[in-house]
Amino acid sequence: MSMKNIAVLFIIATSLLPITSMAQDMPLVQTKYTADPAPMVYKDTVFLYTTHDEDTADNFEMYDWLLYTSTDMVNWTDHGAVASTKDFSWRSRDNGAWAPQVIPRNGKFYMYCPLHGHGIGVLEANSPYGPFHDPIGKPIVWDKSNWYDIDPTVWID
Repeated sequence: MSMKNIAVLFIIATSLLPITSMAQDMPLVQTKYTADPAPMVYKDTVFLYTTHDEDTADNFEMYDWLLYTSTDMVNWTDHGAVASTKDFSWRSRDNGAWAPQVIPRNGKFYMYCPLHGHGIGVLEANSPYGPFHDPIGKPIVWDKSNWYDIDPTVWID
């Protein structure tokens, strides 16, 4: 096959990518400005914890974490906010609820929450639906020289 034919095939193939992408664009959350999804499978349910911007935000205004659940990955239930930056008494501002991670461990559920400029805190609950509370009253990670304490995850070996 000549280089010209390969180039033509490449152009045709790449020009069809946006059409394919648009045809499959079916976000499960269409009514809020969500970001940073953190899935957790527990029993027969997918729990999807997300951040979100307020509708009136010019920049980022992120005050709490939302929860969506599904048992079939098609139909989703919006449970609203399950935790808030206000759950951390040691933080000095409300804005900055960034990418969380939730894990089940020893009969409890732990939500690791980065708080923009205030490190990473942990919340605890008896149910994946909450209510969550701060069991230690301080960040578990905080480098006060910068705001890079973000996007936590948990590794259990």
